[in-house]
This record gives sequence, structure tokens and C-alpha cells, in this order.
Amino acid sequence: MKNWNKKTKIMLCSVLTLCIAFLCVLGVQWWLDQRNEVTYVKHAKVLHPPTDKETKDIMETSYKNEMDQTIDRPTMKEITDFTTSKTYEEVLQKAIGKVNIPSLNLEVPIFPGTNNQYLKAGATTYTKEQVPGQGNYVLFGHNLERDGVLFSDIPHIKIGSEVIVTQGEKAVTYVVQTKKVVSEKETRVLDTTEKATLTLITCNKATQTNQRVVVTAIQK
Repeated sequence: MKNWNKKTKIMLCSVLTLCIAFLCVLGVQWWLDQRNEVTYVKHAKVLHPPTDKETKDIMETSYKNEMDQTIDRPTMKEITDFTTSKTYEEVLQKAIGKVNIPSLNLEVPIFPGTNNQYLKAGATTYTKEQVPGQGNYVLFGHNLERDGVLFSDIPHIKIGSEVIVTQGEKAVTYVVQTKKVVSEKETRVLDTTEKATLTLITCNKATQTNQRVVVTAIQK
């Protein structure tokens, strides 16, 4: 009985030690994530949208370059490292506008075409032809599940919220009509529309997922 008690105590101590170690690791990771989030918010920028002519020139140049074939899923640290780099400042110069959602206190730049660098800096367009206030204006963005980071707050948007999209010198206000989670294979959300529509698309989780949050808004 004494041996059994001794073994039990050793086992309990081992389990307790492992639990403490695990909690310490989680604590350190939480602290690092918090620090990265604060750093991102401090350095993230949205420049004043360019003129219509500048927007056209940027789009012509961007769409001539081959877009990344595979989109990476960046970590918060990778986003923060990018946002504090010289490359980020260079990428910002290629923004063609911005998307602003007052109810979420969200404002990020819009870039022409979708690649990994653009997605680390803001929202990206689906096609070269899309124009605010005409047809279906589609924007993609990363969800890091961190408040104030890129499209992380999109899953929390409420029906009736206003979304202002500025491209070049044109600004259009939309009102959110629907929010749903769909399969990544659901491509009908990208189809053109008769009404002036805005479609915001992001992953439903920060980790690997095959589902997307799709927010649809109609011009006000």
C-alpha cells in the first residue's frame, strides 16, 4: 500500500508538472500573439486612395504580373513581420483604394488582384474589371481571428451595417444584407450581379479550413 501511494504521488507530480509546463507554453504563446497584434495595429496603414489615373496605371501594372498560384495561410507573426518591413511600405504604394466598415472600426487598403503580399497588407480584388457601384465587387481578406487585423472582424459584422468602398476617386456605400458560411468550392458568390453588390470573403477560422464567411451588401 505504501509503494502504491508512493507511485501515485510520483504520477500525480509528473502530471502536475506537465500541466504547468503546458500552461506556461500557452501563456508564452498568448503573450507573443498579443505583442504581435499590438505591433501590427501600430504599424498598419491605409494611404489616401490614388487618383483615377494613378489607379488605372497601378492596375495595369499589377495585372500584367503573374499572381501567386498558391495562397499561403500566414501566422500573426508573419503578418507582423511583413507589416514592419520595407516591403510593406512598397506594397502600400500599389493600393487602389480602401474598404471602411465604421461599425467594426475597420479600414484596410484594397489591392488589384490577389497574391500573398497583397493579402498580408489588406483586401484584394477578384477581377480587373470590377468597379464599385457596378455589378459584383468582390474582396478577399485574411482572417487571423485577431481583433483589428485585416478581415478578422468580418465574421462579426451585423446585417444593416454600412461598408464604404473607395477605389481611386470614387466612393460607394453599401448596406449588408446577408452573412453566411459556405464551402470553399462555392463559386456562385463570385458571379456577376445586376444590382450593385459588394461581396466580402474570408476564411471562417484562422487555422486550416475549407469554409468561407461570405458577406453580401447592396449599394445604398
